[in-house]
Amino acid sequence: MRDTTTIFIVDDDEDDRMFIREALQNVISNVRIIECADAIELFGNVSNYGVGPGPSLILLDMNMPKIDGLEAISMIRSNEDFSHIPVIMLSTASHSEQIKAAYLHGINAYITKPALVQGYMEIAEAINTCFLNNFTFSEEHAGMTGRRKANVLLIEDNIDEKTLIVLGLTAVSPNINVIGIHDEDSTLGYLSEKLMLPGSTPQLIVLDLYLPARQNGLNLLDQIKTLLIKTDRPAVPVIIVSHSSAADDITECYRQRANAYVVKSLDMRSWVQYFSRLCNFWMNTVSLPHVA
Repeated sequence: MRDTTTIFIVDDDEDDRMFIREALQNVISNVRIIECADAIELFGNVSNYGVGPGPSLILLDMNMPKIDGLEAISMIRSNEDFSHIPVIMLSTASHSEQIKAAYLHGINAYITKPALVQGYMEIAEAINTCFLNNFTFSEEHAGMTGRRKANVLLIEDNIDEKTLIVLGLTAVSPNINVIGIHDEDSTLGYLSEKLMLPGSTPQLIVLDLYLPARQNGLNLLDQIKTLLIKTDRPAVPVIIVSHSSAADDITECYRQRANAYVVKSLDMRSWVQYFSRLCNFWMNTVSLPHVA
């Protein structure tokens, strides 16, 4: 894990940049924020970043002058040096087709800008857990709940770890239904059937990277992402989970279009809250287009 976390905020609205910057600085330890008023400034800053670890994250506005958010994400994903950097789109736009287009262009998550400052704090805490792997156990988060009915597909070959992850995912809401699968063939068979049925698409996919080997997980990630696009379900988040914190594993998963990479905590006592918080973020904070 990096000693210093670098996050780019790209937004032409100075007040919006201030709100998210202050929230991130209040929540994340040792964070370096680089503000850009447009995508041209972003590419100039990233290109001149220098030697050493690159940025951890880019927060990108949808509607900007010169180059809009969709053009910017396309440029990021087509550049070999930048393509692995996670990008979260923060925008006032909430139209379903705009959100779908953003996922098709390669964003990792789409979040509608909150009306209150507290909303930015909640986003910062979610980013800290779900993208930066800086999870801290706290009793105040134990009661987070959601009412949305959702199917979660969990692909995990370790029975004990699967049990703990299921407990965490279902702690968000009694309406969360977890489907557990342990191998590649069963996963592809399940998705090939369910993605064609109205109302059967999983709202979240959690995939263990080492299944049992790294290449198994990477191959399955690529096949899942390809299948989701083919069946017009590009916005279903695929979250990689692993005990590995190796930079190469994380970078390669993001290059293969993972929405997030989560390092499993060494303290298994915290797993229920850990995965509860992760599920709460993807179920209740992230915006997804409405798909039949």
